[in-house]
Amino acid sequence: MPPRLSEIEDWVLKTEARLGATVEPDAQRIFAAYHRVLRCFARDLDDPRDAALSRAAALMLVQELLLQKEGRSGCE
Repeated sequence: MPPRLSEIEDWVLKTEARLGATVEPDAQRIFAAYHRVLRCFARDLDDPRDAALSRAAALMLVQELLLQKEGRSGCE
């Protein structure tokens, strides 16, 4: 069963808070790019579920980039 919109939004908020608290300069730079992309989502996506899923996917990419920098991966 697909996750409910509220579940996606909860995950997004929790992940944004965790990643936003990272003080490492590369992490801040990547997270700033994520915030710039959010403006595109807000402009281009009318459906709240589409917007939430897009935010979640972008955050998954941010997480993966940060994990790879540490020599790890969240997708394996």
